[in-house]
Amino acid sequence: MDTTKLIAIVTILITLSIATERLVEIIKGFFPKLGQEIPPEAADDTPIKMLARQKAEAWRKAKVSFLAVICGIITAFLASPLLAGIFTDTFKDSSCPLFISWFSSLGANSPCGFNLNLNGVLLILALGLLSSGGSSFWNSILEYLLKVKDLKKVDVQKAQALKTIEIERA
Repeated sequence: MDTTKLIAIVTILITLSIATERLVEIIKGFFPKLGQEIPPEAADDTPIKMLARQKAEAWRKAKVSFLAVICGIITAFLASPLLAGIFTDTFKDSSCPLFISWFSSLGANSPCGFNLNLNGVLLILALGLLSSGGSSFWNSILEYLLKVKDLKKVDVQKAQALKTIEIERA
C-alpha cells in the first residue's frame, strides 16, 4: 500500500482518537469515580486490603477501557458520513446475503443518510476499536510513516543524482 494512503488513514485515526478521548473525558467528568485512581497502598494496609485496592483499580481501568471502546464506536458512527466519502469502496453493497436486508433497512433509517451495510458496520466497529487506542499512539505511527516517506524521497534523489553523474561521464 502506498505510504500516502497509509498517512491519510492514520490521520483519520488520530482525529477519531482525539474526539474519542474528549468524549471519554466528558463522561468521566459526570462520573468522577472513573477518573480517580485508587491509591495502591496505605501505611496501615494489610495484604488483603492491598489486594482489594489493586483489584478495584484493575476494575476501574477496565471500565475506562471499555468506555473508550464504546466512545470510539460512537465517534466513528457519528463520523460515518465523512468516512463513507473517504472509504467509498468499503461502503458499497455487501456480498453477504445473510445481513444485506437487515443492514440496508437499518441504514435507510439511520440519521447519517447513507446506506449502512455489513462492510460499513464492520468499518465503523474497526475504526472505533482502533481509535480507542489513543491519539498519542497513532501520532507516533504517523511520525514513523512520514519519516519513511522522507527516506523514500532521499532514495529517489540519490538515484537521480547517480543517473546525472553517469550521463555526464558518458
